Amino acid sequence: MQSDPHESIAFHCNITLKVFLGALGEKLKGTGISPGQFLALANLTSFGPISQSELAARLAITGASTTKLIERMERDEWVRREQDSNDRRVKLVIPTEKATEIWKESDQIRKELLAQAYQGISPEELETVKRVLKDIRANLDG
Repeated sequence: MQSDPHESIAFHCNITLKVFLGALGEKLKGTGISPGQFLALANLTSFGPISQSELAARLAITGASTTKLIERMERDEWVRREQDSNDRRVKLVIPTEKATEIWKESDQIRKELLAQAYQGISPEELETVKRVLKDIRANLDG
């Protein structure tokens, strides 16, 4: 007897992420920002400057993918890389003023998309989902 993938939370998370990123891509059309760049900007404007490896971990992408993403963002003058003064082996990714301005403009897109996604879902339900997903990650990390 085969197992039904629809019974897996991981399956639903994966499908939901793909649908979310597709909707985000549609809303970002014409802005010059890809969904990946949008997610990087969200992390960098919230937590930056952060190391390339920390950005990769936050985005759940490979180091090579992170390097390509950062190179595109450098080309567009949204970020710059500098060596960490405490550890010369570490490169910090630093959002530029241009990135901050772009984020302010695109943040409205985020708000609209989340309002659409969360329609009919109570704040308590959302908090439960977040807590359960954090617990699942903790179970798998440790």
